[in-house]
Amino acid sequence: MRILYIISSIDKNCGGPSFSLINFIEELSSNNNIEIHLLCNKSSNPVLSSSDINNFFIHFTNNYYFFFKLILLQKKNKFNLIHVHGLYNLSTLYAALSTYIFNFKFIISPRGALQPWALTQKKFQKLFFLFFFKIFFGKKITYFHSTSQSEYESIYKVFKKNRIILIPNGFNNIKFNYSYSYNKPKNIALFLSRIHKSKGIEDLIISWKKLNPQHKLKWDLYIVGDGNSDYLTKIKQLIKNDISIKLFNGVYDESKFKLMYEADLFILPSYSENFGNVVAESLLCCTPVLTTNNTPWNILETYDCGWYIDLSNLYTTLNYILSLDNIILSNYGKNGRNYIIENYNLKHITQKFNQIYLNILN
Repeated sequence: MRILYIISSIDKNCGGPSFSLINFIEELSSNNNIEIHLLCNKSSNPVLSSSDINNFFIHFTNNYYFFFKLILLQKKNKFNLIHVHGLYNLSTLYAALSTYIFNFKFIISPRGALQPWALTQKKFQKLFFLFFFKIFFGKKITYFHSTSQSEYESIYKVFKKNRIILIPNGFNNIKFNYSYSYNKPKNIALFLSRIHKSKGIEDLIISWKKLNPQHKLKWDLYIVGDGNSDYLTKIKQLIKNDISIKLFNGVYDESKFKLMYEADLFILPSYSENFGNVVAESLLCCTPVLTTNNTPWNILETYDCGWYIDLSNLYTTLNYILSLDNIILSNYGKNGRNYIIENYNLKHITQKFNQIYLNILN
């Protein structure tokens, strides 16, 4: 079986899809019966710049040559299946166009592109894109892939197709080579993600600045991530004069997990998430999570590992959580780690996908 994965970019600044796709492919490549190729645009800080795995090949190009590179790769390798990640970009259009030239199975993972909030951003351009995409390529799509029930429903609402796979992202068990510091001068509430308006960072800062001053004597808010320079300037202006809010550049890999482990609370007040990798990663690091009902993490309260709220209740919930004893927060974090290990094991997730690929091809 030969599979080509297509994504616009695997740059670290692109967030969850870059990391989760690479982790998934590296695990899938342990099956020597599969030959895997990845085609994407060049970037300055890719998650992976080359592969030393003998059945996994990375091809970098740019938007000008993307379609020609895709055609050449297909002619040479004769892929059985092309799996595209993302929707509103040229790489997806090029892959869809190639379905008129070659005979292969075609899967799309929209990666949150069809979530209700996402569709309100640049609304008319997206409606225009989707109108023609459905006309010309709707019947060419073999399956859609969703990572959560909410994304499944969003895909169905737009495309009215029943052929939707629902498989979440998977995660390797994180083994810690460091210990928690019980002598920290202050507890840490952590936001770590892309600095983007969809993440609800402005709401978080406004809520934090209104908190009971006593909480700020014991807690700091760390906002960690990379983003558009204009939006970063706006965030800095909003933080101004509150010394309990710290803004840091993005951190990745081991440094990211160490910071998640050191944190006492993880906060993701998003307007829209199809999955939210950082929620699972924080839980794996034994850190309880506060997030909104715009994400698919309603299990947080079911399994006593966090809080799942309406964004309008952010201030009230923060005031409550910051008054809790650290032992309670620690127990919530341990519950979260156990839940992720039991339900989102990367090896098991990859095995499910492998079986679905085989079923599709047969």
